[in-house]
Amino acid sequence: TPPAADLTLSSTALSSRPAPLGWGGMVVDTQRNHLYLLYQDGSVIRIDQLRSQSGTIISSNLVVFTLDSSQRLTGSVFGQLAVDAQSDILYACEHGTSGTSRVWAVSQPDAIANSVAAAFTTVGDDESGTGSVGAAAGQGAVFAYFAGGNQVISGANTYNGPRLRKGA
Repeated sequence: TPPAADLTLSSTALSSRPAPLGWGGMVVDTQRNHLYLLYQDGSVIRIDQLRSQSGTIISSNLVVFTLDSSQRLTGSVFGQLAVDAQSDILYACEHGTSGTSRVWAVSQPDAIANSVAAAFTTVGDDESGTGSVGAAAGQGAVFAYFAGGNQVISGANTYNGPRLRKGA
């Protein structure tokens, strides 16, 4: 049995989400004291002043924004979330029903206002990655794991299958 929580945060914005939280869709920006939650439908909740919150979250410290819905993949589902606090960039894995995957890059997510759609920007990918599973970021780089994609040719070797990609 897990131990009881030391602290519980609540808000109607958290309890009334129409979509579930993405798998791995939670990340803390320790430098800016923010918690980001990414839902499968591409909506993001940012909780500001995280360390000073207790009980019901102060409404001025809760921001809900979306990843631009006009630029989504067909059958889009969002999952893993990562933040590079040094570069102030939030990364979100998206995959569509066709198997296509990509990683969104949201610059200055701490400056996005309530009810705004974050601009469409992705990490460049020349391998047409499929099955984005995870992302990790730090010190100006992002790493993403894909289940597959185009063949990777290195010298006389050809590689297929899962791959870890690095982007900047």
